[in-house]
Amino acid sequence: MTRTEGEWEAWMAAAQAGDARAYDRLLRAALPLLRAIARRRIQNAAEAEDAVQDALLTIHTLRHTYEPERPIRPWLVAICERRAIDRLRRHGRRGGRETPIDDFRETLASPGANQGR
Repeated sequence: MTRTEGEWEAWMAAAQAGDARAYDRLLRAALPLLRAIARRRIQNAAEAEDAVQDALLTIHTLRHTYEPERPIRPWLVAICERRAIDRLRRHGRRGGRETPIDDFRETLASPGANQGR
């Protein structure tokens, strides 16, 4: 039995019973796993970290739904995967509607350039 087998589940069960210290231990222990999942899905480091934060918020919101007799890793992985995919989808939808203006910088920077002079 590895160090985390059963330990994370015990911490979550204690957290569900109101033990804030156990909850803190669980989240700190799970953070490297969550970051690895997000970074595997999302290349942009800032976006990956945002996905991790989204996952942590979801875990916090749904912590009462976790069943302590079941393994916690698949539960955590599923939440993080979904938050990463949600972030990628949002970025994809936004990217289809937006046009970067970097290519137009010279035209826009010059006074009168857009007035036909």
